[in-house]
Amino acid sequence: MSSTSAPVVWSSRPVPAALSPERLAAFVDRALGRTQALLFTATPTDELDEIGRWQQLKDQAFAG
Repeated sequence: MSSTSAPVVWSSRPVPAALSPERLAAFVDRALGRTQALLFTATPTDELDEIGRWQQLKDQAFAG
């Protein structure tokens, strides 16, 4: 017994809301604060974590 589902109509999918300019600015400010706190005291693991956070920030800004 096979179940056949209807094809997905992409135009019917909800569009995720982008960050408002104010929320994006607050997000960037928090990220900068964390980065400045790590200056010259970060271990390699901390640096990789921070790189990951910046990548997420870049991706969110791009999506916004």
